[in-house]
Order: sequence, then C-alpha cells, then structure tokens
Amino acid sequence: MVPVTQKLLASEFHLDGYNVFCQNLKENSRSGLLVYTASSINASVVEVPEIFQECSFLMLRISDSDSSKNLLITTCTCTVVQAVV
Repeated sequence: MVPVTQKLLASEFHLDGYNVFCQNLKENSRSGLLVYTASSINASVVEVPEIFQECSFLMLRISDSDSSKNLLITTCTCTVVQAVV
C-alpha cells in the first residue's frame, strides 16, 4: 500500500447524480471512508462519539411523512494494530 502524502478533498470524488459523504480524508494517519448515495435520496450524517471515528453513520429518510421509515446505515474501516511483545 502506498502511503498518502497529500490531503484528499471530497471534491476529488465527485460523481454526477450522487452525494458523497467523507470521513477522515484529511487524516494522513487514518483510513478514509467514502459513501455514495443517489442524489434523489435524502441522507444526512449522524454524529457519533469519537470512539467510532473509523465509522461513518448515515440516516436515509425513506419517507418524509413517517420517521419510522428512516434507515440507519454504517460502514467501518478495520484498523490493524500490531502488538509489540
């Protein structure tokens, strides 16, 4: 794997017809996450405690009139920690 030496910008990942949600792209020491949703879907980022910094949570609004029809999705990276013994 080649280390990223420059800061990445969300605009570099733009796709017509989609919204992109980014997490940790500006952190050179962490894995970054990208999640794309169709622009026709009402999606918003769910703020979570820092312990979940390697995860991205999105709330998809399925129905404007019924909040029970919302869908929470998440994606996480896996950080490998090497123990020194």
